[in-house]
Amino acid sequence: MYDYEKILKEIYKHELGKEPDSRQRFDFVPLRERRDYGEQGHDIIEKDVLEMMQEGKEIPKDLLEQLKDRLKDFPARKSSVIDIPRKTLCPFVWELKVSSPVLIPKVKTRIVSDLFRVLHLNFCGFNKWVSGIAVTGSIATNQYNFDTDIDVNVAIDYDVFRKCNPCLSRDGATNRDIRKVIREKVYTLNGENVAGDHPVKYFVIGKGHRLESDYVYDVMNDKWLEDPKMIPMSFDPDKVFKTQKTNAKKIIKTISQLILKIKFEIEDLIRLEKSGKDVSVLKNSIQRKYENLENIQEQIKSIRKIRFLKDDVNLLGYGLSKNWEENNVVYKYLERYHYNKPLKVLMRVLDDEELQKIQKEAVIKRCPKKNLTDDRPVSEQQWCLFDSKGERLLGRHPTKEKAKAHERAVQYFKHK
Repeated sequence: MYDYEKILKEIYKHELGKEPDSRQRFDFVPLRERRDYGEQGHDIIEKDVLEMMQEGKEIPKDLLEQLKDRLKDFPARKSSVIDIPRKTLCPFVWELKVSSPVLIPKVKTRIVSDLFRVLHLNFCGFNKWVSGIAVTGSIATNQYNFDTDIDVNVAIDYDVFRKCNPCLSRDGATNRDIRKVIREKVYTLNGENVAGDHPVKYFVIGKGHRLESDYVYDVMNDKWLEDPKMIPMSFDPDKVFKTQKTNAKKIIKTISQLILKIKFEIEDLIRLEKSGKDVSVLKNSIQRKYENLENIQEQIKSIRKIRFLKDDVNLLGYGLSKNWEENNVVYKYLERYHYNKPLKVLMRVLDDEELQKIQKEAVIKRCPKKNLTDDRPVSEQQWCLFDSKGERLLGRHPTKEKAKAHERAVQYFKHK
């Protein structure tokens, strides 16, 4: 097992130009918790750095940069019921010295102040219609990772919101419409680290909405609505969820085979195009396979959502939340191996020339009246950018050229 404590101290010294404080804690995931990735290939850099450290050699700057990037990208999987339990809740998020764990004050301040700042800038009377703020998810359990999201649920009283913001809720705006407007602003905060490497992830829900989580912490009142219970250290997820893991592997195998077929067919397509051959049949074949991959991605999304359709938690057999439901565990394994979004896996496999062969162009057309908004001059809403199906509005622009520039930016970030 590698000594991650030493590696992280070396990175810390490299970044700040000084030795880390003796009280500095490094909470990286031990190698045993990463056994699904294996040692071959992935840990070569770590091995080289440790050997150099043991021999007292100076570690080259470029190697440390590689190592830093490796450690940053490696644990991209999110924590969940499939993670190995720890002794306590996360000490970077929770104050553990008190009788009942509470949010560390500076963490609570970041969560609340950032949220209220955005709501104050975009809406009126937020202090009246925000009915509650709760932390849920893996960070509220002892099954977390060092970069686990801090899930923050913001509850909205729709009726009060309508009274405070009549201009945003006229013409019979539904609760869903209101929730969407608020989400567009609040979600800009998602991904900000508020406690070490723990990023915040806000969710907007309606007042009285049942939270699908094992444990719930009331942020504003600093108390647990559902007290955390420690999962035993002897709990081995891979044994308990052996069937779910097997099912996830089957899905991954199907996705991998499909991606490889698309990759090889695109390579053939490019080669035949350069030789002037007819490629219409091959284009159709690639398109069908790409659509199959899109369908698989939609099915995976439904795997995640289907647990919310079942009302009787007791039927699930675990006596806990729907996070332990079979379909959700399958999804979590797909997420661990980065196959919960197959199209992104495909984009990483293809190079720029190959991506152009499957890239679907967005729709640019004159903005229909129904898509105009009152908060901008009509002169700035002449051309609208929609998705490839012409259904989802991506942006409004004063000229067609600016709409095309937006489309190029969308494609760039989509594939990069």
